[in-house]
Amino acid sequence: MRQGAFTLLTGIGGEAWEEAAKAVGAEFGLPLTVRLIGPRRKFADHTGDWARASEITDSGCILVRPDHHVCWRAEEMASDPEGELRRVLSHIFGRGAAASMAAE
Repeated sequence: MRQGAFTLLTGIGGEAWEEAAKAVGAEFGLPLTVRLIGPRRKFADHTGDWARASEITDSGCILVRPDHHVCWRAEEMASDPEGELRRVLSHIFGRGAAASMAAE
């Protein structure tokens, strides 16, 4: 994880979260590091520790603050990952519903 950056951790089925993080991170002017974890990924889970500890499915995600605390998790893929990530970050940064609706 980069110091000072939010990090989105997801399983092997989290490509849509990765795309959402790129789009929403750019929209917010926020560096969002994404780590896909699983077989044939840069970050493998050979022992299954990640899968057990994360408490999400292979398509879910965990958002970690720059101070390394989990601030949000989605157990599985959202129907609109970009919209969901935008909603969560708007809440975290206090942008409220008006800002979220204006971004759509």
